[in-house]
Amino acid sequence: MNKTAYDGLERIRIVVCRSAFASLFRAEKPLMILGLSLLLLSGCGFQLRGPVRLPEGISGLDIKSADALSPMSIELHRALGQNALKPKAGEETSDSGLGQLEVLSESVRKEILSVNDRARVSEFVLIAEVSVRLLAPANSAQSATDAVKELMPTFSLTARREYSFDERQALGTAQEEEIITRELRQELAQGVLLKISQR
Repeated sequence: MNKTAYDGLERIRIVVCRSAFASLFRAEKPLMILGLSLLLLSGCGFQLRGPVRLPEGISGLDIKSADALSPMSIELHRALGQNALKPKAGEETSDSGLGQLEVLSESVRKEILSVNDRARVSEFVLIAEVSVRLLAPANSAQSATDAVKELMPTFSLTARREYSFDERQALGTAQEEEIITRELRQELAQGVLLKISQR
């Protein structure tokens, strides 16, 4: 075989290999992206979950709290809406099918985690807690003094997050603290629904 013919065959082989590799990459690219996405999501604590399973006889949930506008109550309302567990605004519904998710207590506190060699705080931990119980739907024939049936006894959940503190960037740290606090409440709200679902 002369050199010209050999060079021609070599170019054809390179083009065919490149084409095959490109086709393989195009076919695998969505799978690679999906795999990387799932890996990143699992690394940040996200879990794919199925629908929340409510106890028999309950069509949805309503929040009962001493402070209906407390941050935790608002977050629970938001979680119920996202999971289609509460009536939409203006929707006709009977209270007889709505279980009562009673918020008994909620708190967020900040504790010192570590100090540096100059005895200055370098790390904090934020700890959020909530205590709730699940009550049966109110019976229309029930009087205000009648005891409400408890479907789930009081249970408490805790979420915590550590973060670094830099006194030279106090404003940025305060904003980070607000974001973390909001995320902790979201985590607790989802945890409450998961706990109910696992009942």
